[in-house]
Amino acid sequence: MMTDEADDRAWIAGLSGGRVERFERTTAGRSRATWLVGVECDDGKTLDLVLRRDTGDGPLSGTELDLAREAVIYRALAGSGVPVPDLIAVTPDGAALLVTRIDGTEDLTNLRGDGLAGVTDSFIDAVATLHNLDVGRLDLPGLALPTAPHDHTATDLALWRRILDTHATRPAPLVRFAFDWLAEHLPTEAQRTVLCHGDLGPGNFLHDGRAVTALLDWEFAHLGDPMDDLAWMTIRSAQVPLHDLDRALLRYSAATGIAVDPDRVAYFQLLVLARMAVACIVALGKRGGRMDASTYLALLPLLERQIVRQLARLADFDLAPTAVLAASEPSPRAEVLEMLSTDLGSVLMPELQTPAARSRAIGMTLLLMHLQTADTLGSTIDESDLDDLEVVLGGRPATPNEGLRVLDSRMSQGVAGTPAALFDYFDRRSARNVALWPIMAAMAERPLPTVLGSGGAPS
Repeated sequence: MMTDEADDRAWIAGLSGGRVERFERTTAGRSRATWLVGVECDDGKTLDLVLRRDTGDGPLSGTELDLAREAVIYRALAGSGVPVPDLIAVTPDGAALLVTRIDGTEDLTNLRGDGLAGVTDSFIDAVATLHNLDVGRLDLPGLALPTAPHDHTATDLALWRRILDTHATRPAPLVRFAFDWLAEHLPTEAQRTVLCHGDLGPGNFLHDGRAVTALLDWEFAHLGDPMDDLAWMTIRSAQVPLHDLDRALLRYSAATGIAVDPDRVAYFQLLVLARMAVACIVALGKRGGRMDASTYLALLPLLERQIVRQLARLADFDLAPTAVLAASEPSPRAEVLEMLSTDLGSVLMPELQTPAARSRAIGMTLLLMHLQTADTLGSTIDESDLDDLEVVLGGRPATPNEGLRVLDSRMSQGVAGTPAALFDYFDRRSARNVALWPIMAAMAERPLPTVLGSGGAPS
């Protein structure tokens, strides 16, 4: 799917009627490759554009969530008041998208106090504008319009099941367990049918320090329940905080007339985590080429731990206290791993000049930390996995991976055992796996954000 840079330059030049003078790849986005493009026109004007291309190894490659779907959203939102880039063109195969470049940054770390409050208010206002649109007046080919309350969730849930079934190459029994529970407990009401962004929150919008300049990355967009978007916002803002989440949601309700429903937000938080896990699982099955797989490898254990805890909370299931893992003595390999870690951090990292190289080196450091932890915990974890799988499966598998494949197959067929036994197994396994990623293990102890109900009147 990847094309030669010259082909992209020629395509852009043909569309714009100018000369491509700048073609710079950025580190932004992991699901698609992104280039900043500058075009010099014959009349002396300069066009600042952004090219996004599906390189074939991202988590969404080959799925229904392609750049053609994102182009549909940009067309539909043109002139709507929702801040989005202007669509220039999309290739017929949906593999590349060209839009205008919007000034701003996604970074919120330098904002404090009134600055962060102002950007948060502007972001909420943009979301309210989106959710106040009459979806019946939007031209959204390919997006299913819900016809019954449960359709607001069922349609998108079915989409993500298809992606898992069609594109995953590794077992995913926990995600199947979560999907089954979500399907059995579909919300029976939706206050309004809205165009959901589908991946809403910090990292997917730009701002100029005062206000939001654009909402970006619309591949997950669908017609559904507004609580779905609010759940995304809570998950994303848990890592990159917005200013006063409860205050922000009150502002949202005042602007939309949509009451914030804490129970439905919690339900959609589980769906958000499951979607993210599917994206990681699919991406890891395609790793290769220029993909930096470190994020997906490290994020998946964290998501699995959060899925188990959120699912237990929603199902009112009490999880047992987490057992402390016994570490063994470091192996002779530990010395080699320590040398690699020192050389990477102290020698190579300071010499790297480009953001892309530094980003990749950070990912390598994360992988080395994992290997160092696995050197002392790996054998304990493998034996514990086999012990637990023997109980769940009724027989001891030869390896943990073999046992996971059997369990995944049984989950697909709906014959995997009692919910209590599965809860116990997934709880213990997720606790062990996240322990292999020290940074993620610390994050896994943080509870998901909870929200207060708002006084907005349902509409």
